[in-house]
Parts: sequence; C-alpha cells; structure tokens
Amino acid sequence: MGVAFFETRTEPARSSPTEVSFGRFSLFPAQSLLLEGDKPVSLGSRALEILTVLLERPGELISRQDLMDRVWPNVFVAANNLTVHISSLRRALRDGRDGNRFIINIPGRGYKFVASVVAARHQTAPLALVSRKPPELVRLQAQTFSDSGARDIRAVQPSCALTS
Repeated sequence: MGVAFFETRTEPARSSPTEVSFGRFSLFPAQSLLLEGDKPVSLGSRALEILTVLLERPGELISRQDLMDRVWPNVFVAANNLTVHISSLRRALRDGRDGNRFIINIPGRGYKFVASVVAARHQTAPLALVSRKPPELVRLQAQTFSDSGARDIRAVQPSCALTS
C-alpha cells in the first residue's frame, strides 16, 4: 500500500501537501492548478479531480467506481464519462509519449498512477503563475467615421514593452 499524500477533506488543510510534483509537472491542489514547468496546463475540473484522486494514492489501483464516486459524488454518470476525462488527462500530460508514463489502466478493474511522486508542504502556494514576461502596454486608437458616426477602436502595437 502506498503512502497517501492527501488527507480526507475533513482534515485540516495544513496536513495536505501544497504541491505534488511528478515528471515536469506540479499540481497545486488547493488552487486547482497544474503546471508544466512554469506554464499552466489547460485541464478541465473533472480531469483535474481525477488526477488529484490518483495522486492521493500513487502506485495503488483505484477502481473505476471509487474514481467515479469521488469525481461525481451523489450523481449517476455513465462509465464512459470517466474514460473521456482520463483520455483528456493523458493527452494533457502527454502520457505514453516521449518516455512519459503516468497512468495505467488495469482493464475491468481501474487505474493506477505509476510515476514517481514528490509531495511538499509550503507556507504559501502560488495563486497562479501565468507568465514571467512583463506585460506590454497597448495603446487604443479611436477613429470616427463621418458617414455613420460610428467609432472604430483598434489596438496599436506598443512601441516598447513595460520594464520592471
């Protein structure tokens, strides 16, 4: 039986990791944020919840029913919903490509997270790390057309970037 990185939701937040890393990815469960390096990974909430459940018990087989009960509590959904979201998760992680193997399926039984996992507890986790590049200033230019009186507003490329 593997080591559980997450406690049940009734435990204090400080007992759960603030960051779980595997491969090039880092999951910040409290923020529902998955990063690849320092770039956010676009992932639906159900796929993110599936990943969280799998990371709670890395190396352990989690039945399809247990996953569905956690991701869709008190709601009846067809089993293919789980399959669709697992597929989306694998695509986002590029699972099975370039030597990456994170999630395996045991046919008829469930899924297992098989990659090495490192959990950390930080005092604060990032709210969101979107970009380290400074924002650029954009100047809007409005023109009035004399025939209709309508205004056309266009963004004009900045002549220089804002520096910090």
